[in-house]
Amino acid sequence: MRHTFIVQHASLLQDCHGKGLDQQLYVSGGCEALGHWDEEMAVGPMELDESYETPTYRLNVRDLPDNPIKYKYLIKRGNVITSWETIPPPFRIITPDSVSRAAAASPP
Repeated sequence: MRHTFIVQHASLLQDCHGKGLDQQLYVSGGCEALGHWDEEMAVGPMELDESYETPTYRLNVRDLPDNPIKYKYLIKRGNVITSWETIPPPFRIITPDSVSRAAAASPP
């Protein structure tokens, strides 16, 4: 299974790039493709997509399992984690159904 992670309105990260703080956005989660929550194996960095009006970051990930996956975003400066996403509930979840709908709606 393949999925594109998209983070919009990432103004904090955009400000960091503008100030030369060299922070980058990554994804980590509960499967091999997302590093099994190991900060050193987090996937990324996400790429700034300048086709949007607001700061938007994208990352394509392949080989996701066909079961629900918990994940979070994190910010790194070099190899050091500067912060983990803090959202209620504690995790975001991808389901095979949500990935199938997104794939059907996106152009090849």
